[in-house]
Amino acid sequence: DPDCRRGMIWDEARQDKEILAYYKKWINIRKDNLSLRKGSIEFTNIDDNNNSFEIIRKYKNQITKVLVDVKNYKVKIID
Repeated sequence: DPDCRRGMIWDEARQDKEILAYYKKWINIRKDNLSLRKGSIEFTNIDDNNNSFEIIRKYKNQITKVLVDVKNYKVKIID
């Protein structure tokens, strides 16, 4: 894939603002959630037929569930 080796587009007018906003959103979610940064990780409800699974992150008294639907490219976080 030639795009994986392409250099950074420094001209802000040509940058993909949508993808940048998407990554910033997920970075902020992780920053704001201690269990996502420091918690233990448990993979559960693995469903090979539907290409989905659940991740449970636990840190002290905080539990966060991350539902991942690989087939439909969806992620949902439940505190």
